[in-house]
Amino acid sequence: MARWMVAWALRNVGRSDKARRMQRALKAELEAVGQRDAYVEDELRLLEREASVSEGDERA
Repeated sequence: MARWMVAWALRNVGRSDKARRMQRALKAELEAVGQRDAYVEDELRLLEREASVSEGDERA
């Protein structure tokens, strides 16, 4: 929970790349032991959506 919260906070202060790496690592660790976490998955969806919007802005 603590690492999820750190990643969440990073996203909220504009450090999305670091937050995305942390959330991906958490997801991988959970999957390795056969678990899922809806909060991790929700954050990853937000971060991926944000990244795709940013990429679109850079292309324009």
